[in-house]
Amino acid sequence: MSTKNNAGEKNARGSEERVLVEVTISAPIDTVWQALREPHLVAQWFGWGGPNAEAEIDAIFIQSAASDRDRSTIHFIGTNDRFELHSTDGGTIVRVVRSDIRDDDWSDIYEEMTEGWISFTHQLKHMMENYAGAVRQILHLSGDLKSPAKDGFLGLLASRLSHLGVIDDTAIPERSSSPSLHWSTYQMGIRIQTPVDQLIVGVARPAASDAPAGGSLSVSIYGTETAETEREFQLWRDWWSKHLTLETQACG
Repeated sequence: MSTKNNAGEKNARGSEERVLVEVTISAPIDTVWQALREPHLVAQWFGWGGPNAEAEIDAIFIQSAASDRDRSTIHFIGTNDRFELHSTDGGTIVRVVRSDIRDDDWSDIYEEMTEGWISFTHQLKHMMENYAGAVRQILHLSGDLKSPAKDGFLGLLASRLSHLGVIDDTAIPERSSSPSLHWSTYQMGIRIQTPVDQLIVGVARPAASDAPAGGSLSVSIYGTETAETEREFQLWRDWWSKHLTLETQACG
């Protein structure tokens, strides 16, 4: 599954807008809407866990969100970012629409937010279709590459997934034939069972003038935390420590 990134329509202020990510979820629109409006449900797909997760969800989805149930849209105050929901045969189309912001002072933050919305929307789909009502356990890691890697961070992650036998080559995500894979310019995500069912999302961070290339990894496992869950998390930590520095780590 590829991630849509289409420029085209203009908003009321004349700024170009684009569909940043679009997914179709096999659930009724009322159920999906609930997952976007109730904080305890938002926590099962949005963010990376950690001690500030509850406050972050409140700030973004309650304090800074203007919802219109009749139009099935949620606008984030102070931006042109919005969720759009549309009923379709067998489910709900969910889109995140963003304005094409051109202020260079915000470019880095904008791109980080962009990758976040892509990740979170796919995590929403995974949760709704497979684990609605379950509690998420999540591991999130980020850092710098310790040494250059073929195809960068995504190449490293693809190699790891190939070693686990869940994709059929070690190239960049576009060359994989896995039907459960999503990708965009800087990220890939895939559902694997090794043996625990988990959603893996990796986001590459390109090198900058003041920082080497790196990336982030999130591993979402649903259900009561078990020794098997912690074992899977530790395997990912061990792999990470071989290839990347540890800038941040969050669990929830």
